[in-house]
Formats: sequence, structure tokens, C-alpha cells
Amino acid sequence: MENNILKLLKKIKDNGIYWLIVLQPILDIIAYFQNDQGMSVAGYIRLMITCTLPLYALVKTKKRKKFLSIMVLIALFSIMHVLNGFRVGYIDLIQDIKYMLLVLHMPCVAISLIFLDIKNIDKQIPRGFLSNFLLITLVVIISYFTGTGNSTYIGYDYGWTGWFLIPNAQSIILVCLVPFALYVVIQTGKLWKILALNILIACMLIMNGTRTAYYSLFLISIGYIVYFIFDYFVHKREKFPFTIIGIFFLVLLSGKILYNVSPRASMDSTYYAAREIEQETLNGLEEKNRDEEENTYEEYLDKHLVEKFGYDRVINEYGEHPTAITFSDVRLKKRIYAKLIWEESDILTKMVGFQYPEMQFKNDNFDLENDPPAILYYYGYLGAALYVVLFLVLFIRIIRKVFLDFFDTVNLYNFALISTLMLQIAFAFNSGYLLRRPNVSFYLATIVVLCFQRTKRVEGNI
Repeated sequence: MENNILKLLKKIKDNGIYWLIVLQPILDIIAYFQNDQGMSVAGYIRLMITCTLPLYALVKTKKRKKFLSIMVLIALFSIMHVLNGFRVGYIDLIQDIKYMLLVLHMPCVAISLIFLDIKNIDKQIPRGFLSNFLLITLVVIISYFTGTGNSTYIGYDYGWTGWFLIPNAQSIILVCLVPFALYVVIQTGKLWKILALNILIACMLIMNGTRTAYYSLFLISIGYIVYFIFDYFVHKREKFPFTIIGIFFLVLLSGKILYNVSPRASMDSTYYAAREIEQETLNGLEEKNRDEEENTYEEYLDKHLVEKFGYDRVINEYGEHPTAITFSDVRLKKRIYAKLIWEESDILTKMVGFQYPEMQFKNDNFDLENDPPAILYYYGYLGAALYVVLFLVLFIRIIRKVFLDFFDTVNLYNFALISTLMLQIAFAFNSGYLLRRPNVSFYLATIVVLCFQRTKRVEGNI
């Protein structure tokens, strides 16, 4: 009995990253059910991971000085940001630090795992992604049939997210799990498993209802079709992969055919119908006020935005002839708010960023959704530079690896890896909250680690 327990504990230890990945959706479900309790148990566990993983890496890594120098650099920047907050007058120190810890989660986890240099991490992560996709699928199905979860668009009752709090964040997670889930199943060589997983993927992404999920179905399927054709010619395979390409083609076809009955179509129809009515009203208003000195668009602007910055400054950011679609763009409104605060900031604040609580005005929260402007405005030129350096080093390593060993880099594993990375970067720019939500950024951290591991020049070098 004792030997069995020891074997089980050893197996868990040897697959620690896999279990850490599988823990992520479980934490999200806990957060969903503790939503009315402020910071949930899940939040404290993620905070513990952010703080303790670097300490564990410091003890275990063989490159302690290099690791410590990177962590000291991150700590120094964080101190500079906080000190500047005191210099200009803190609005809410605790809230600002709490938000900064959310942003630090991804680099802290990624850098720690890189320096831990776990030998079988390249096997654990794909299996973890597949397990999470299946676990999330099961949860979504159970929550749907029990009627106990969230709609993706709650106000309209379109789409289904299940026992997960933030639909946009969950759609990003779902999509990012797909390439490696497909990789693991394709590696089995069993067509029924490949077909079954593709059916699940199509159902989940269409059912989710977000643009991120729906259009990623096409991007991923087309990507795999192109990869298998490219691989056939590069490696001069004996047999053309008609069957697997046919499966992905059927996924594309099903996505197109099912659009009209999908939550995405319902949301698109509702959105554009509302904008069309607003545009007609707006056209009439412009015609009426053409020769009058009036604030033509004031009723279309956010009242708190105008109250804080004034009508002229705000409408100047929207341009000369804004449309109803432009006024409905919540992300644009938030970027304008942040830009106007940025313009009022001095040079020292622009170096390390302004406080996150600056994005709150009265009862409104203008927290940016797109990650690149959020990192720049909240953490300044220096904070943005640190992120740019991380990804610049990553891409240099990838490009170098491709040039040095092109034929060996063309394989299904690397395709799944790069596909996931490209999707995550695209989501950071076009969707958002990827770098500032630990439940989402954790997956980016694991992908960054894999990229570093698979681009080593010499075994053991980082």
C-alpha cells in the first residue's frame, strides 16, 4: 500500500506541469461559483503561483545568477512604478499593486519554467491542453443541460459559456487549446478520434458565439490543411493526406453552413440592425445641425468621458464624421479615455505608466481591453519595452532555428506550437485581456516556455 502511494506521488511529481495546467479550468469553475465573495479561493491560489514559482525556480535552477538578474529587473521596474504613484499622489495603492500582480503572472510563470528546464515539459503541455479542452467541453455540456451556466451574451441570451465568468477570456482559452488538442489526437493515427475531436471543436467554437471562437474555427482548419499540403511536398511523403485534409474541409463547410443558425449570426444581426437605425438618426442629426454651432454628437458620446475631458477633446479623437458603428465601439471609447489621460501625464509617468485606478471615473470603469495599449499606458515605455524584449528574443530564436534546421522544424508539433502562439498574439491585439488575466495568460506562459525549449542552440543552454 505504501509503495503504491509513493509511486502515485512520484507520478504526480513527474507530471507536475500537466497537473498545473489541468488545475486552470478547475480554478475558473471555483471562481464562477464564488463570484459573489470578492476574491475567490482561485484568485489566492493564482497569486500563490505567481509568488512561489519564482522562489522555487531560484532554489532549483542551475543558472541562479541569470535568473535572479531578470527577476531583480522586473522587481526594480515594479518599484519604480509604485514610487511614481506616490510622487503624483496615489488614488488606490492596493488596487494598483493587485492589478500589476495580474500582469506579472505571465512573465513570472514563463521565466520560472524556462529556468527550471523541465525535461518532459514538451510532452506534458500538449496532453494538458487536450485534457483541458475535454474538461471544458464536459462542463459546458453539463451546465447547458442543467441551465446553470452563463450565456456568452447575457443581455441577449446568445451563445453559451457555462461555468466560466468572463466569456471573452473563456473564448480565448478555448481556441488556444485547440491546435495542441488536435496534435495529440492526430498523433494517435486513429481517424475516428480525429473526426470525433473535430466535431467537438466545431460544436464548441460555434456554440460559444464570440467572433474569436467562430472565426478561429476557419483559421485553424485552413491552417491545418495548408500545413499538411506543405508537409507533403517538403518531406516528399509517399501518400497525399486526402483523408485528414477532407476532415478539416468538412469542418470548414460545417462552419459555413451552420452560420445562419449560430449564436454568432444572431448577434451580428442584432448588432448591425441596431447600428443601422442609429446611423439613420445620426444622418438626420448631422443634416439638421450642419450650419449650427451645436455639439451634434454629444448624445452619442459617453457622458462620463465628456464630463472628464470635455466635448471638443473627445469628439476630436472620434474624427470628423464618426459613424454609429464607431460610437458603439466600446474598446475605442476606452482607448480614447486612456490616451487623454496619457496626454496629461508628465514624462516620468510616461516612462513607468499611470495608475490603473486612473481608468475609473465615478461608477464607470474604462479598463482597456486590448493588451498592447494597456501595457503601454499602465506601465509606460519601460514596461512596454520589457514585454517587447521578451517577444523579440523569442522570435529571434524561432527564426534562427528555422534557418539553421528548416526541414526538421517542419513538423506537426511545431505547427501546433506556432499556431497557438500566433493566435494568442492576434488575440492580444484584437480581443484582449490575454496578458492581464492569469487564467488566460497562463496558457501564453506555457507556449513561451515551449518556444524557448525547442529553440535551444545547444542542449542545456537558455
